[in-house]
Amino acid sequence: MPFRIICANDSEVVRQGIEKVCSLNGIVADQFVGDYSELQRALSQDHFDVLICESRLHKVEMLEPLVEIRGELRDLKIIMYTHVANPTLVAQCVAYHFYDFVLQCGEANKLITSLRTLGSGTPNRESVLERFRVFMTQSEWTIPTIAESLTRREVQILVHLGLGLCNKEIMGSLGISLETVKEHVQNVLRKLKVNDRTAAAVWALRNRMPTITFLPEDFK
Repeated sequence: MPFRIICANDSEVVRQGIEKVCSLNGIVADQFVGDYSELQRALSQDHFDVLICESRLHKVEMLEPLVEIRGELRDLKIIMYTHVANPTLVAQCVAYHFYDFVLQCGEANKLITSLRTLGSGTPNRESVLERFRVFMTQSEWTIPTIAESLTRREVQILVHLGLGLCNKEIMGSLGISLETVKEHVQNVLRKLKVNDRTAAAVWALRNRMPTITFLPEDFK
């Protein structure tokens, strides 16, 4: 099924690269924009099914604007196509239900694979985003003995804190209410005997709590 694509990237080289690789694979990239204001204008004037966007356009960090865009355009699929290899950013994309996360330094076919899954209706199970999503939402963990006082949900919360997520992002990832997240965070802090979420994240790192990062093949 055909779908309309808009690409937002402030690099002319990257924009041309996306256009060429899409064309070579029989995919039409319908419009290209270079900054946030252009993107806003384009989305207000036309309908698009897919937004391929860099994590930063000129001086604008795009995560929050993209979350706002997704709130207004519920059917728009967002693919973060970025040079930024940051596990926290991937985890945030999971929390806000973006469609995919693709590193620009990897093979161009990874972006094409992501776009083709849109046409087939089958999610890209091998993507970075899907791997992070599975990790973040699992409920069975191998944890250090020092963390055994935590419940399964509290372990999930601590894993999310270790990834640097705020309460709203934890809520989106786990599908629980904000008040429930706050309650669990407070229980985690109390049980770990730390004062704030940053200290809890440091505790998780020092005590080798489960975490996730990129794999070597993500950069190929």
